Amino acid sequence: MLKKIGLIAAAGILVLLPVVALGQTYQVPEAGSTILGTTGFTGVESVLTKVANWMLTILILVAIIFFIYAGFLYLTSAGEEEKVKKAKNSVVYGLIAVAVGLLAKGFIALVQSLTSSSA
Repeated sequence: MLKKIGLIAAAGILVLLPVVALGQTYQVPEAGSTILGTTGFTGVESVLTKVANWMLTILILVAIIFFIYAGFLYLTSAGEEEKVKKAKNSVVYGLIAVAVGLLAKGFIALVQSLTSSSA
C-alpha cells in the first residue's frame, strides 16, 4: 500500500514539473527590444516548445527506467518464459516512450513551419 502511494506521489510530481517550470514571472521588455531574441517565436510557440522539451526529457527518463527494468527481468528470468515476456514488453514500452517524446518534438517543428510559412 505504501509503495502504491509513493508511486502515485512520484507520478504527480513528474506531471507537475512542467507547470512549475513554466510558472516563471514575465518581465516586460524595454522599448525596442525583442522578448525572445531573433528566433521569432510567439508566446504560444515558446510555451509549446518548453512543454515538448520537458515531455521528451521525462519520457527519455521513463524509457531508461523501462530498459533497466527489462534488463533486470531478463537477467533474473532463469529461463522462465513469463519473465522473458515481461522483459520484452518493458523494452517495447520504453521504445514507445521515446517515440512519443520524439513525436512531440516533431509536432512542435510542424507547427513552427506552418506558422512561419503563412506569415
